[in-house]
Amino acid sequence: MTAPNILIIGGGIGGLCLAHGLKKHHIPFHVYERDGTQDYRAQGYRIRVAREAVTALRYLFSPETWRLFELTCAESVFSDIPEVDAGTAKVDLPRVANGESPAAAGGRNGPSSELKGYTVDRTMFRQVLLRGLEEHMTWGKALKEYAITDDGVVARFRDGSSAEGSLLVGADGSHSAVRKQFLPAHPILDTGARCVYGKTLLTPELLKTLEPAITKGGMMVVKDRSRDPVTAMILEPVIFTHREEMLAEGIEAPHDYLYWVMGAKPEALGLPHEGMPTLTPEQCEKIARGVAQSWHPRVRPVVACQQPGQTAVLQINSVPSDFGTWEPNERVTLIGDSIHLMGPTAGSGAITAIRDAELLCRLLVEGGQGKAMIAKYESGMREYASEVVHRSWAAAEVIFNQRQGEDKHIGEVMIATRNGKMK
Repeated sequence: MTAPNILIIGGGIGGLCLAHGLKKHHIPFHVYERDGTQDYRAQGYRIRVAREAVTALRYLFSPETWRLFELTCAESVFSDIPEVDAGTAKVDLPRVANGESPAAAGGRNGPSSELKGYTVDRTMFRQVLLRGLEEHMTWGKALKEYAITDDGVVARFRDGSSAEGSLLVGADGSHSAVRKQFLPAHPILDTGARCVYGKTLLTPELLKTLEPAITKGGMMVVKDRSRDPVTAMILEPVIFTHREEMLAEGIEAPHDYLYWVMGAKPEALGLPHEGMPTLTPEQCEKIARGVAQSWHPRVRPVVACQQPGQTAVLQINSVPSDFGTWEPNERVTLIGDSIHLMGPTAGSGAITAIRDAELLCRLLVEGGQGKAMIAKYESGMREYASEVVHRSWAAAEVIFNQRQGEDKHIGEVMIATRNGKMK
């Protein structure tokens, strides 16, 4: 093959960020996504893009894409992460020995708070990421297998079609077909935790009923101490402040909402200890309501008023902290969840995928393709990703296994994890 051509398998955050970087630096590529269309399924709720990921996006995005990204971000509030007792609605701020706020640089910021990070709605982010890639994407392409040839790699899809390139990048998520062929023994573990994800629209009626601390902005934790282990719910208002400007760009912002996620052991949700049954949205909503049924009237509406059809229960899987080494292949590599799947407790899955995209793109720009370049990428990725996975496991131990009476402040744990200080 005389020219590079990167085959990106998967059109999630990592794959699309890589695509933008390659386009910006004039490296030929094409994205193959298994979903039939861009609206085939819901894309989730809020993510936080901060620290190294901000620098990475600056490298990957054109000035226009960066402008749209900032425009479509929600308001960001960086402050202490308080706890609210589910039974009493009492608010408890993080405790620190020296009396200083653990969110020393906290405060309310608009969408352009680059220093501290961005609050991002996944659906809005996806709309931005897809812009400008229309000619570089093919939908409805589920990978069946790939084959290494003398001068490249061939991707073969389940519809019988194929594509040839010089490098195949697996960006196809937790159930990666690329990983299953390339690293069939790569460990994916059930953490023993389950999460219930949902969203609740911020209506005037809801605002009147809730404990004010819940909607003032920033992340917070609702802790149900009546259960053993304790059940925790992390939530954050997602508020769009640039609606008119977004609409002028052809992007309609969703209604402001509360993003929330409950973390619990399966038995607390009435689920089997092993495996994960297939649940309808209505069943997921019922599970969430069951957890919150005895909560204080100024806390319970977060779940009682959840938006129908937007609730999901997921088994939380992860690679181990040390997810191993392997022999690099000059024709195949992996980014994001396809290689370092992690639980949500570190809040860094998307950040790490974006970092992968930036590192791989930068090395392709600077050094071209080859086994040495792939080895350098995978070594660097393995170093920072294993550290983040370790923090995720450490935070999960506190959040999901806290017994009655231990009363560790989960906000403190989240702040330590966010600042890279969770051991």
